[in-house]
Order: sequence, then structure tokens, then C-alpha cells
Amino acid sequence: MRLKKILIIDPRPLLREGLKSVLRQTDHAIGFIDAGNECEFVKAARYSKAFDLILVHESILLTANHGMITAYLYKTDSPIIVICEEISEKLDIKLKFLNASGVIKNSEPVETIVTRVFDFLSRRNQSDCLSYPHCYETEKTNVADYLAQHIPVANTLFTQDKLEYLTERQRDVLNYLKVGLMNKEIAFEMGIRESTVKRHVSDIFKKLRVHNRTQLAISLSY
Repeated sequence: MRLKKILIIDPRPLLREGLKSVLRQTDHAIGFIDAGNECEFVKAARYSKAFDLILVHESILLTANHGMITAYLYKTDSPIIVICEEISEKLDIKLKFLNASGVIKNSEPVETIVTRVFDFLSRRNQSDCLSYPHCYETEKTNVADYLAQHIPVANTLFTQDKLEYLTERQRDVLNYLKVGLMNKEIAFEMGIRESTVKRHVSDIFKKLRVHNRTQLAISLSY
């Protein structure tokens, strides 16, 4: 039996441990990776491949200090289920941006949550086996590759002479550029128009003397 892998991203350690415990009681063939913040996510997921399921709490999606997690969720092919209190207007938009597969509400009984998770995993496995005969042998998305590509750039210490020409807003945009978000995604995260993001990106390129995102990444890696 193939080990199913679930990533839980939630700032509440007790909830993470409780969720792992009840899911293991139902199926021992599950491997968990869990994280409560961006630093823990980077450490936990660095050597992992794609996940059968990602469970993420709404607070991770709706706060601005989880850029690396948000960027990964935008890029991953792994299915995402969001844990929330209620579906607010902002969260609903976020769910559509991330192409989330479902929502679990905190108010639901534990038995219902467990049933829904395993129902989803069952449908997911059946779909994968129909579409990919060798799905147990290959993974579509490699978390380690993603982190290896973006972490060195994201962790770069920039010299003051490079940053002093950027406004505070441009530095915010730069932080999202560093973790791979596109203009539309940056606009949503910052609550501004996409055209405004394009203007900021253009100004950043001019001030840092680069012509595109590839040159920007290379420039900031030194």
C-alpha cells in the first residue's frame, strides 16, 4: 500500500496534533508534514515531493507574512483544502485564486472532517490511477525543487546601495517577486490594481538595472 502524504499548515499546534492523531487512527498508511509558520514550512517541506492533500488554515492565506507558503500554494499541483470559520468574501476570492478543492469548517464534528478527508483522498487516488497508470512511481510536483529554486533568492541579504533607491511599496512588491508570484497574484495579495503592480515592477527593474524577472533573480542572488 502506497503511503499517502498530507501537509498540514496551521498556526495552532494542538489542532495539528489532534488532526494527525484522528486521521492515523483511521488509516496508518499516512505520512504527515506539518508547519505552523513559514520557517517551519521551509524546514519541513524542503525534502518532500508532491502531497496527496494539503490542509491549510485560513489565517495562513489571509495574512501578509506568509509569502513563501502562498507562492508555493499558487504553484503546486497538489489539491488544497482550506480550514476556516466561515467563507468570507476575501477568502472566497482566495479560494478561487488557489483553485482550492474544498473547505472544512472548524465547527464541523471531528467525525465529519475525517470522513470528508478520506472521501477526498479516495476520489483523488481513483482519479490519479485512471489518468496516470504509473502514478505511484512518479510525482508531478517536487517541493524540494521549488524551494531550492526560490529559497536562495528569498534569503539573500541585499546590500543597502541596491535597496535605498526603492520605495517601501516597491520593496513589498520585490518581496513577492522573490518568491515567484505573478503580477495578478501580487495585486491580490497587496489589495491593489494589477496595473499598479506592473508600474512598480517596471520601476524596480529600472532602479536595479535589469530587464526581466530572470535577470532580477540572478542579480539579487549575489
